[in-house]
Amino acid sequence: MQREEAFPALWDAQPQRLLRIATLARNHAAARFAAGALRQGPPRPDAMDVAAIGGLLASPYPEVSALAATIARRLIDAGKADAALIAALLQAPAPDMRDLAIRAIDDRPDWPFADAALARAALTSPDEHVQGRTRGWLRDRAPSRDQRARATEAFAAWLAQLPAELDDTLRAGLAAALALLPQLWPDRDCPLQPEVIESLTGHASPDVQAASIQLIAVTPTRPDDLPTAFWQAILQADAPEIRIASMSLLARLDDAALAQHRDGIALAATGAHTGLRAAARPLVARLAATDEAFAIRLHDALMAGFFRTEPVEGHAADMVTLFVEALPQAAAAIDDGTLWRLLQARAAGARMLGAKLLESRDASRFSVRQLARLGNHSFATVRRFALHAFATDEPRFRADPQNAVLLVESEWDDVRTVAVNRLTAWPSNALPAAALAVMADSTVPAVQDGARLLLRRSLADGDVAEVLGRVLEHPSGSFHLFVTELITGDSLADAAIFAKFLTQARIILMQINRGRIAKDRIFTALRNEALAHRDRAAAIAQLLHDFTLSVTLRDKAPALIILRDIAHAWPDLTLPVTVARAGRTLPGGGSQTSGNAA
Repeated sequence: MQREEAFPALWDAQPQRLLRIATLARNHAAARFAAGALRQGPPRPDAMDVAAIGGLLASPYPEVSALAATIARRLIDAGKADAALIAALLQAPAPDMRDLAIRAIDDRPDWPFADAALARAALTSPDEHVQGRTRGWLRDRAPSRDQRARATEAFAAWLAQLPAELDDTLRAGLAAALALLPQLWPDRDCPLQPEVIESLTGHASPDVQAASIQLIAVTPTRPDDLPTAFWQAILQADAPEIRIASMSLLARLDDAALAQHRDGIALAATGAHTGLRAAARPLVARLAATDEAFAIRLHDALMAGFFRTEPVEGHAADMVTLFVEALPQAAAAIDDGTLWRLLQARAAGARMLGAKLLESRDASRFSVRQLARLGNHSFATVRRFALHAFATDEPRFRADPQNAVLLVESEWDDVRTVAVNRLTAWPSNALPAAALAVMADSTVPAVQDGARLLLRRSLADGDVAEVLGRVLEHPSGSFHLFVTELITGDSLADAAIFAKFLTQARIILMQINRGRIAKDRIFTALRNEALAHRDRAAAIAQLLHDFTLSVTLRDKAPALIILRDIAHAWPDLTLPVTVARAGRTLPGGGSQTSGNAA
């Protein structure tokens, strides 16, 4: 391939300069030039490539990254890759480079712990896949005590050179290493020198200071021997990282010594910082198990807090966890009345605690009406509890249908859909009219459809009046057609029901260009009632007269015909209109109907 740069021989004679350009250049053209010249130039000493590969891997330019990958594969395949190269690959941002390092480590039974720098790179990797493999290497290739000591010393040296402000990558690597410390030193016999740890406690980064505390926790140092000033400094530190780390050190104290810090621990477990709450929670459980007075105070404080607005997001959930873990007996002893109050409370914490406690309660301790109300709870777990009771104890719900049907009033589709499907599958005589009327009152189309199905299937004439009394005031326009299906002579026999019917009839008839079938049914019912009952004919006539004054010609015709029939059926009845034969002129100025229908 033709070289493009001037003086290629001079560049080939100084490959270390090309490596420097490729490593440090943050100009794409310069980096591309160097990478190309290195690819096309003569072979270089392996040591030179190994020394430069870390910088090459960090380059943002694909040509340089590709060069680094080529060098790495060549050295690994030739068996010339040393621990420094693998450590650099393990920390590379490219996943394929990390996979290459993992493959190389897997091929060497003594890696990564035979080399302190490589072990440190594995321990502090921010990549979850590498972290998982490191845990496996610790388990399957258990390092010797000397190897563990040298890896920990390398980790401490890495901590010392960290900046005051850690970015997300460094913070993730640090967290990974700290999580592995207990596995590295399960017997807490880390021989790291006290002066090394002490130097880290003065680091500018709170994260590093916190790490130094966790290092103390894996050394033979007895927490009881630490000076009071040290405890005060870490427990009252402004940085939450330091206070979180202090919890791991407190965990090594015996119960009596731990009790001396009970107030600070309780404050940490109920404070505003999420990580600190989680770190302090096991210590609170220890204190509550050994100090009855502390447990009572904790119980009272938590119960009062559950009924208040949570101070920060996530606090209420953590307090529920604290309550059930630190006070399991108190949680189990909460009576049904208090549990119901928790479930119905406005505060999120109370409802969360109620939902948690409900998991261990028997549904038979709640009435059908209560279970139906739980079907409208804002927490899905509570709604599932109600639905499970509905599905597994159906006879109890059938015995109380008027409360069972309240499940259809849930605002949540997951409950409403199941309730409608199961209720409509019950036998035709399982739901009385009063229960069906609850479904009829719904403004949800799916529930209305269920009501239609059940009413058409199961209502006898004697039941219709009871339901009709409620549905005649229904707010849903789509339900009007259903209302008219129920109208019969018997259903309107009651005067109160008939009065409601007239009100609803006016609403239905006044709709413009809507509800043709419903209007036809209303007209039929009005005609039948007017011709059968003289005492109702006048009210019906007045309704129809008002109707004819403000509607379209299409809707006037049936109303006028009924008015004519009323006049013929009850000639002595005073009507708001005068009926005359077609072509006859009436004296005075009253309204009249005219036409061939008379």
